[in-house]
Amino acid sequence: MNRWVFMVWLGFFFLERFKFKKVSHILNDSNYLYNQINNKNRYTGAYIERNRIIPLRKGKNKQKKINSLNTHLYSSLYSNPHNDIKKDGTIYEIINNAIKNVAIKIKKNENLVIPKQYLLEDNKLYDDYEYQSGIVMYIDRDIPDGIPTNVDENKREDLRQKIIEDLKNECPNIIDDILLSSNGILNIRVKEEYIKTKFYEFQTHLNINKQNCETKNDEKQNVVLDYCGVNMAKHMHVGHLKSLFLGHALSNVFDYFNFNVNSRNHIGNWNANIAMVITFYIFFLSENWCNKFFIDSSCLSQNSENLKTDNNCSTNIFSEQNDNPQIIKKYLEILNNLKENNFYDNYEKFNMNELENVNLDNIDKAYKISKQLYSMSPLFQNCTKHVLSLMYKYDDKAMQLWNTLCAKTKKENDEILRKFKIHKLIEKGEDFYVKYVPIVLEEMEKKNILFKFGNKLCVLFKKKKKENILETEKMKINNYDNDDKDYYEVVQVQDKIFDILKSGDMNALKESYHILTLKNDIAYTYAGIDLAAIYYRVHFEKADKIIYVVDENQKNHFMQIFSIYKTMNMFSKNVECKCICYGFVLNNEKKKIKTKNFANNIFVKDVIQNLEKLEEIEVKKNDENGCSENVDKNIEEKLIYNKKYYTKKNYKDLLLSSIVYSYISVKNCKRQAINNLINPYNFEYIYIINNYNDIYSILRNLQKSDYSFVFEEKYSMSMDYQLKKLLLDIMNFKNVLKNVIYNYNVDKLCSYLFSLSQKIHHFTRDSFNKNFLHYFEEKNVHKFLNFLEKASKEKIASTTTNAEKQQYNILDDEKETYLNLFISFIKNDKDNNPTISKINSLSKNELNKIISFFLNKTLEIIAMQSYLFIVSEIFDILNLYLVKFDTPENY
Repeated sequence: MNRWVFMVWLGFFFLERFKFKKVSHILNDSNYLYNQINNKNRYTGAYIERNRIIPLRKGKNKQKKINSLNTHLYSSLYSNPHNDIKKDGTIYEIINNAIKNVAIKIKKNENLVIPKQYLLEDNKLYDDYEYQSGIVMYIDRDIPDGIPTNVDENKREDLRQKIIEDLKNECPNIIDDILLSSNGILNIRVKEEYIKTKFYEFQTHLNINKQNCETKNDEKQNVVLDYCGVNMAKHMHVGHLKSLFLGHALSNVFDYFNFNVNSRNHIGNWNANIAMVITFYIFFLSENWCNKFFIDSSCLSQNSENLKTDNNCSTNIFSEQNDNPQIIKKYLEILNNLKENNFYDNYEKFNMNELENVNLDNIDKAYKISKQLYSMSPLFQNCTKHVLSLMYKYDDKAMQLWNTLCAKTKKENDEILRKFKIHKLIEKGEDFYVKYVPIVLEEMEKKNILFKFGNKLCVLFKKKKKENILETEKMKINNYDNDDKDYYEVVQVQDKIFDILKSGDMNALKESYHILTLKNDIAYTYAGIDLAAIYYRVHFEKADKIIYVVDENQKNHFMQIFSIYKTMNMFSKNVECKCICYGFVLNNEKKKIKTKNFANNIFVKDVIQNLEKLEEIEVKKNDENGCSENVDKNIEEKLIYNKKYYTKKNYKDLLLSSIVYSYISVKNCKRQAINNLINPYNFEYIYIINNYNDIYSILRNLQKSDYSFVFEEKYSMSMDYQLKKLLLDIMNFKNVLKNVIYNYNVDKLCSYLFSLSQKIHHFTRDSFNKNFLHYFEEKNVHKFLNFLEKASKEKIASTTTNAEKQQYNILDDEKETYLNLFISFIKNDKDNNPTISKINSLSKNELNKIISFFLNKTLEIIAMQSYLFIVSEIFDILNLYLVKFDTPENY
């Protein structure tokens, strides 16, 4: 008996092995599109695991379905003989590579660089052609001189025809037709079968578990992102938010592609600035001079209530708080009557409890006043240097004072980060990196690029030539590329320089060189600590790439820092340092925000308070207008904006995300006025949110339905041209996201999402979709299409059809007729269904027209599902709230 059991088990094993080999062959064929997934088991598991957009249904024929879909969808593409085109690229990359190949062959120049404006872009003229290119204009003209090539008209026509034919031959499975406009623009139509195939691939990958696509740990790149970088003892102002939002979005993009990301907040919490504030409080806090001369903190709260009741936040929060020379004058008078011994006595007697009641408003004012006192009073300056020396000795009382000031600042900053959902941003301040400065200076001394001048340690850079400076000025803000022209030439200290140093004439050096100070007296400078930070990040955090997100003013500083390491050759050549420089945030006078001034600084805490005030105003408006009278009192209280009901939390999220979107949706290089940034209703963000909610409402219970059957070989359709363009745009999602890694252009995610929302808006406005799409349950559509397909095939013998696909223009009344036919079919019992005889009486052309209509509608549903997914993904990356609302008609 056991022997028979063994034989049956062995036979079953070999049958299963045969089936697996058959499946494996099919799956290997699919590697043309899925070149990232080489393991058969992994691919099968990934295919089955996708669960949100088009999850595979459970059933006996599941594996059979996978095999038939793969065989049909990959067979035509896998046979592509053109190996020179990148197989796993996007359609943009594939066609652009083809365009470049054609141009190179005709121009006979392997090093040909084609300007971007002549490559592929969306078609702006023809609805039924998806793309356009100006490559004919580029080849047809002598581009450097702008002079037309001297050839006769017949040769020119032959040349143009050759370009078209060569391009078609480069992409035979992609390009359906090319139309040459009279102005020399190529209009390119993409094959429907290709779009259908690629969209199936996109859908298959859309919700695969990220773990299935992760690279091995030892292959991951370590990225350190340095952003935010606020200073202690000061309020965070609106200029800091640009770095914060950009940096956090970039960290999410790198994390999305499975890089090891270390987000660092390199806070300014050491050296002279903090020492000045400590000195100020030692001198004045115990004598209560602070309260006598400071502008009362209540002024701030009063000013922050000067709120406009329209759609704009007030930007003159501190309009009454101007630089007051009288305040500085009074403090100087006090200092003139004191001596250093008074300071030492105050320091010894200082009671730490006196700082407990000091808030950050008070500390911020102390910071601004002490900066001015430092430059005007020798006594204040000497005492500050003494405090600084105590900090470097880690004196107990000095460190207690330092820690208290930092803790009060950090408390407010942490609350701001929490409000804006900023996580995984680790503080590593100047106090952390300062201990590594001596190591870097020692290496610089070995390279003979460090010199001492009095009590300073400095490094020299050759001044750039005027033509290089002018060229740099034209491209003043370089978003991400650290071109060789941006680097400085670090100078080795030679006899000639030593002679100048001996004379003590620093001005003589300044005539020929830039001077960067790394140590001043006992304190290491901002530059010295930045050098130490890079050293730590490379040696201890094993960074492969270090990215700084800073304003345009800091570019030269970081290029000098990078130049030092480039000269020293301390790290592997694979370590990459980048500086992403964004344009200044301008105050309401169109000037750069300066934190040392009293006037026109807008603090983040006050912006948030203004939003809360605005929320209260909207609630009051709703109460006055009686908008909430019809709302169920048992439901959470809601308020209405733009004919949409929001919970209070959702409305607050809407306001916060509008600000985030305003910061990150413009090009990095562009300077932004604060009036535009703190406007609580960003049009683009609101538009996207409205589209998302409309589609969410239209789909209802269809959001997770599986319509993958539309990709089966037996279904043939004529795809609507607007749907084709939408699908191509949806499939470009990963490409847009991937480009951010190389170009750091976070704003492209915003423009892509807004453009996609505009294209899908047409389908949300379609009255048919709004009123009838909920009937399109997957099992009913599948059943109906199968019956129509079978009925159409039975008419082959008696019906003559054109070999080409017909383009169907379906009228609104026809749509309703088809829907009624569909509803009647699915509601009645099959045996007694009068609709069946009605369907059988239709002509083959009419049946195909109905099939095409339902296939288009089903693809629209899948496109909407994809849109919901993409919005959710991008919002998560950009750190935006995905606010959901209810329309008044739902109440």
